[in-house]
Amino acid sequence: MPTVEYRTLGKAGLKVSVPILGAMSFGSSKWASWVLDEEPSIQIMKAAWDLGINTFDTANVYSNGESERLIAKFIKKEETMKALHDLVQSGKVRYIGASSMRCWQFAMLNEVAAKNGWTKFVSMQDEYSLLYREDEREMHAYCKHNGIGVIPWSPLAAGVLARPIGTETTRVNSVNGAVPAKTLIGGDATIVNRVEELAKKKNCKMGQIALAWVGAKVASPIVGVNSVQRLQESIVKGIELTPEEMTYLEEPYEPKVVRGHP
Repeated sequence: MPTVEYRTLGKAGLKVSVPILGAMSFGSSKWASWVLDEEPSIQIMKAAWDLGINTFDTANVYSNGESERLIAKFIKKEETMKALHDLVQSGKVRYIGASSMRCWQFAMLNEVAAKNGWTKFVSMQDEYSLLYREDEREMHAYCKHNGIGVIPWSPLAAGVLARPIGTETTRVNSVNGAVPAKTLIGGDATIVNRVEELAKKKNCKMGQIALAWVGAKVASPIVGVNSVQRLQESIVKGIELTPEEMTYLEEPYEPKVVRGHP
């Protein structure tokens, strides 16, 4: 069984698992056909905890809040997570993070906090993958300069980077995917093909190549999974890319219209 590693989130001192478990696929199949119901969702969360994954991502838009409710139910159900339950019950929060916004907005919020002696953000959760790198220009540079950890969502571009072009899946055919999975523009197709090429060369999964690339750039990616097997595959310790391979994957990228925020 693979085990995870932990990385410090910027200068905060907080350690997060690599990867972070994304809970977008946990909730109710009534919301979308690719979303898992309670029993398999709890099973995956238990497997993640047993593997050492201690960082979960959720949002109230996932299955209209059902994802959040399932995570709360999991916390209450596991004796080994009693310490986390106590923290939730106490109402105390140790760190705060922000998600998907313009760099100037993020900087302004932290500046206001600094001037008033308030708690500043320690992390930025933004969309980032080999197929969407728009935050590299300003946001990631700002975060690096200020010691803010980056924990991006959709590192596999809604699964597009996890399988050869043309592969049909329930998620790809769904209108509720996190990114427009069917749309490959500019150098996207070339990038996906190169991910497939390197996966064959290194005898691993395509998604592991994409996650290894993201992992070399940020603190830890948020990975959504729909099975224990996919969970285990998201742990990519031992799969490393050379500088030449990193460049090979990045070179075809073409700028895209910024999305996900105003």
